[in-house]
Amino acid sequence: MKSLLYFCFRHDASRLISLALERVLKARSVETAFDPDEMISPASEALLQAATHIVVVLTPAALHNQPSDERLMTELKQADEAGLPLIAVYAYGAAPADLAQARLPVLEALHFAPTTVLQSAERLDAAAAAVQQAMHNTPTARPRVLPLIGAKRRARADRLPTPSAQQIEAEGLLNISLSQSGQGNALSLLNEALRLYPDYGEARFHRGLANVRQGY
Repeated sequence: MKSLLYFCFRHDASRLISLALERVLKARSVETAFDPDEMISPASEALLQAATHIVVVLTPAALHNQPSDERLMTELKQADEAGLPLIAVYAYGAAPADLAQARLPVLEALHFAPTTVLQSAERLDAAAAAVQQAMHNTPTARPRVLPLIGAKRRARADRLPTPSAQQIEAEGLLNISLSQSGQGNALSLLNEALRLYPDYGEARFHRGLANVRQGY
């Protein structure tokens, strides 16, 4: 039976690194399911239900969970209830030791396969190899049936452009700024993220919030 790897991530702060990793895994002949939309939909539920493995991309913003990411928590609970193998990938400076201080309550009940740490775009190949090995080490007998609605969503994701190294670096800066919300250097991190990726909507949104907090 062929495996299907579903990507679970915080859409406002780890979509780019997740998509970049998904592209490398796809090039290694791993069948993947990636939903770029922020809201849970019938299509995303169909993809999750068809998955045999879940890769969870954990970044500082995901672990900090401010503001709370309801989609990420819901998907993790559903994956745990289905008994799917969970493979954690830590990125942008996050590490397994950070789980003890995480503000994402659902993580406390989850059991992950051996994890990998992805610190930069240059490490994507190594991270993909580690994920692929974890999938091999955690086989599942779950039947894989992908309905049409899920297949259409996956096809739309396939048409997304592969993130550049600068875009990934900008997302890393956004993660640090969100995990340091309320501190003085958060605004400068967002400014640098926008210098690297001027069309980065999430960074522009959070910079606006930071300006409001500082009275600008």
